[in-house]
Amino acid sequence: MTELQKEFLRLHVILQKDYKTISKETGIAETILSQWYEDFKPERETIAKIRNTWSRKKFTPEFEDFYNWYFTLERRCTYCGITENEIEKLLAENKLTTKRVGSPYFSARVN
Repeated sequence: MTELQKEFLRLHVILQKDYKTISKETGIAETILSQWYEDFKPERETIAKIRNTWSRKKFTPEFEDFYNWYFTLERRCTYCGITENEIEKLLAENKLTTKRVGSPYFSARVN
């Protein structure tokens, strides 16, 4: 993913600007933006899960602030020290089961 594509995701999915505004700001045709929207479905879904957490809790007044803070967190359980990656590995190997697998807490990060 290029820096311009990351900026598109930030502007459209995080800040919720429309294609016309983004096109004016970046000089990228709306048809290309539309294609990028389709191409980055997994990233959009991850951001949507994070937005859902933010919406329920309202940690910060602006979603972008929460989104940036969210990725500074260490992905490790405070109680037992297991990492998010270790949990995902245990789930993949069927050594751990949970009803929460579909929750936003087990989502991939957008880089």
